[in-house]
Amino acid sequence: MKITFTKLKQTNTWGLRAEQALTEGASVTVSKADGSTTTATVGRRVWDNGKVWLYETAGSSRSNGAARGGNRRPFRPCGYPGCNPAHCDECGGEGWAGANSW
Repeated sequence: MKITFTKLKQTNTWGLRAEQALTEGASVTVSKADGSTTTATVGRRVWDNGKVWLYETAGSSRSNGAARGGNRRPFRPCGYPGCNPAHCDECGGEGWAGANSW
């Protein structure tokens, strides 16, 4: 199975493109454009159509967009204990959307 990096429209970050479903938290070998390989950790599934699966890489999910130069709003915890951009049982790491969310 071939796994490659792909640009994710949802988060404006690099993620993983796979030809079959992957397990969140698994370490996988990723083929790079120059033919070399690297290891990445599978994050949250972003999209699939039954033939192609797109995933965030663990640690890249929904961090503050300003750090990447994006237009995303700054992360604000939702109030659930332990809420952070990488994981939250209540909001999924999205943080507080508030009245000014998009």
